[in-house]
Amino acid sequence: MEISTSRVRVSTSGRSAVRAERFWQGFAFLSLAALLWMYFARFHNAPDRGFLFTSGIVGSASGALAAALSIRKRFAYQGLGRMSAWLTGHIYLGLISAVAVLLHSGMRPGGRLTAILFCFFTLTVASGLLGLLIARRVPPLLTKIEENPALLEDLIDIRGECLRGLHELAALGSPEFRTLVREGL
Repeated sequence: MEISTSRVRVSTSGRSAVRAERFWQGFAFLSLAALLWMYFARFHNAPDRGFLFTSGIVGSASGALAAALSIRKRFAYQGLGRMSAWLTGHIYLGLISAVAVLLHSGMRPGGRLTAILFCFFTLTVASGLLGLLIARRVPPLLTKIEENPALLEDLIDIRGECLRGLHELAALGSPEFRTLVREGL
């Protein structure tokens, strides 16, 4: 029995992930540029309540939207978009939130409760940045260390077993099914 090879299917998910990443990078850049411009133009020299209010709203809203990733995880199979796009949004919204909260605070911790909350917020942002660094650096490093990943070899073996099983089923099936298996693979 001959095992035929299947046609190659090219995944386009990498392209859409790059587009989503570029969108969020542009959004974060424009948002941060606007916040920094407002800070240096209006608040840096003399305190401005309008800027404090705006940066507080931006920090709170982007933080709440970044937290929506946990809600999205609970609805994993509801068709609410790709998890990678949500994660990318989470990262950049968290960055915007961190800068907005920092500017809102005037770079001062404030009272005791505010200082404690600011410390926890800073730890959360730092752990997120560390997670991002690990997620972006470790997989390519592991792939570089192991020239031929064992996972790929295992997948090729499993695929071969599946194809053999399909051909065995086709041998017992109708002529139409045999033709479909022979031409479809």
